Amino acid sequence: MVKTWGGLAVVHLNIPEVKEIFKNDKPDTTNIRLKGDHRNNKKVLKEEVGELILSRRPTTELDVDKYGPCISCHQWVLLKNIKRHLQTCNKEAAKMTKGQITIQSQVEAGVLGSKPSKWMLTEVFPSMILDDVGVIAQGDQTIVNLGENWLQRTVDNKEKRRYYTSQHMRLMARLLVEVRKLDGDENSGQKPFADYLHPVHFDKVVAGALECCIPYMDDVDELQAPSNGIKLKYDLRRMLTAHWALLVKENPHSSAAQEVKTFIELINVQWDERITRLAHAVLVRRQFVVKKELPDPEDVEALTKYLSSKMKAIKLSPDNYFCVVGLCQARLLMYNKRSCEIDAIR
Repeated sequence: MVKTWGGLAVVHLNIPEVKEIFKNDKPDTTNIRLKGDHRNNKKVLKEEVGELILSRRPTTELDVDKYGPCISCHQWVLLKNIKRHLQTCNKEAAKMTKGQITIQSQVEAGVLGSKPSKWMLTEVFPSMILDDVGVIAQGDQTIVNLGENWLQRTVDNKEKRRYYTSQHMRLMARLLVEVRKLDGDENSGQKPFADYLHPVHFDKVVAGALECCIPYMDDVDELQAPSNGIKLKYDLRRMLTAHWALLVKENPHSSAAQEVKTFIELINVQWDERITRLAHAVLVRRQFVVKKELPDPEDVEALTKYLSSKMKAIKLSPDNYFCVVGLCQARLLMYNKRSCEIDAIR
């Protein structure tokens, strides 16, 4: 059994950093111990062998995806509590949003399977919901490349570009989930999207796209989300084009690049017949049966007068700040009727 001193094994006492700590009258080994735990945890996640060292023992079955290192002290905590932990650990770093802290923690842990740009890490990933679909979207390099493309396309829309990019990445991740289910291979749950960008998998991708349009429904004539099939066509072509460009740069005569080209041709030839026309038919049919209920003009007038009177009567003080903001937003919405522009006001 290895003897320990101050929580460190005796064999570590010859390390210069450890020697420096023990020069003090009251040596504190907490920071260096946490660094060692962090190194162990990264190795465990990479090699999938060993045991994570956490700040607290979990009371339920351990889910490694829910834990990550603090970006300041490297202590491994629950990601849902990481901002609260950081407020006591490093108040300056805690000024970031919870999403930004979580993404930086995942980068520290080395769990992101992709290589996103700094722009993607700081703007898009923090705004993305971290459910199963979000994790796949962030970890698949081909989907991340699509996100980079959407960031560039919407660069002039500073307020909305991160949301547009996130939406298209998540839709593509949902398609990957459905294709993996249809694959049937026992290892398909870990396959990247690049493995399915070959002509032999085209039918699976089409079937997966239909599943994205008909969640929990059996009737192909009643697509619940027909627009998804139309969006997927264009996003798939963008993603395939970016993937083809990377393959050609590596090897201009690559057979994989030619297969991607063939896949793009199959989309151009067959996607409209198998997905787009069906989706358009459902959308057109719904236009004739949809009911657009308009509010009574007298109700609109009464609400407008009420908001105006409240805004004139309210006292402008710090205590009433959120109330004033709510009244202003409601009044702008009543006047303009476009809620998407209100959240872009700065």
